[in-house]
Amino acid sequence: MSTDNRPRLDDILTGGSGGGNFDDLWNSTEAAGELEPLPAGTYRALVTNGELATSRAKGTPSYKLTLDVIDPPSHAGRRIWHDLWLTPPALPSTKRDLAKLGIVSPAQLRQAPRSGMVVEVKLALRTGDDGATFNRVGSFKVVSDGTPAGALDLDAAELTGGPDDGEGDSRDAGGFDWRDGRQRGAARP
Repeated sequence: MSTDNRPRLDDILTGGSGGGNFDDLWNSTEAAGELEPLPAGTYRALVTNGELATSRAKGTPSYKLTLDVIDPPSHAGRRIWHDLWLTPPALPSTKRDLAKLGIVSPAQLRQAPRSGMVVEVKLALRTGDDGATFNRVGSFKVVSDGTPAGALDLDAAELTGGPDDGEGDSRDAGGFDWRDGRQRGAARP
């Protein structure tokens, strides 16, 4: 007799409460087609991430940008990845492109680019030796700088202090204390 301790589909989909119409949803949903490369052209994209990476094939180091297309609307939501190679021959062009993102030192490679940054990307369509087509970023330029890193972080002085810090009561009308993040009684008048 085998004991199968794997979760049941009903438990995962409905939090164990049973019920639901997943079978109907499954049966009425068409499978998506294969995701094809984007057509060659110019796109506006939101820079959603940047991180150190290595290539799967040879382990070549890079700073990998993740870009989410926002325009044209027909391709909004599609994702583009762009590797900026960290090798001696590629470093001059990599430094040029990283500077566009405000990354001008090796220490900055360990953090993501500013949030909200929008770029205009020139995308090419390439064919590999195996016949597969794929996208390659030809160039990009920043069209909106986004929010500087740390600009929205709270100052330590905003998180500390006592009754005499000059800030008054930090509770809202519902009693939430914005200084320490706790729910308390209603604020004093």
